[in-house]
This record gives sequence, structure tokens and C-alpha cells, in this order.
Amino acid sequence: LNDSPEINEIKKVYQLEFPEEEWGIISKEAKDFLSKTMELDPKLRYNANQCLNHPWFSMKIPKSALNFRQESFI
Repeated sequence: LNDSPEINEIKKVYQLEFPEEEWGIISKEAKDFLSKTMELDPKLRYNANQCLNHPWFSMKIPKSALNFRQESFI
């Protein structure tokens, strides 16, 4: 990863977190997928093929998980 002063400042404050209050209903696989696609280091960040082969894409989602209310996103 580029070690420019700007990048070093971003590294100091960048922490991808998934607070339970907002992310508690999100699967471990989904959070793992997001973490790998938002990796700062391009050498470690998932490419398109890795993304498509991530376990999150092959998960079966129960219909009940799709019954959400729009208000929950506001």
C-alpha cells in the first residue's frame, strides 16, 4: 500500500467496524465479505472473481429474512 502521508493518516483512523446495534442481524458471511471488499491494501482487497466466489454469495436466504420493513432502514 502506498505509504504517502495521506494514506498513512487514513490508516490511522480507518477501522471497519460492525456495531451490534446496527449490524446484529447481518450474517458473519456478509460482514466478512464487506471487510474483504473494503480492505485498504489493494493487494489484500478481494478482486471480482474472489467476491463472486465468497461464501456469502452461495448462502440460501430464508424467505423470512426478506420480510423487512422500509422503516428499519431509516
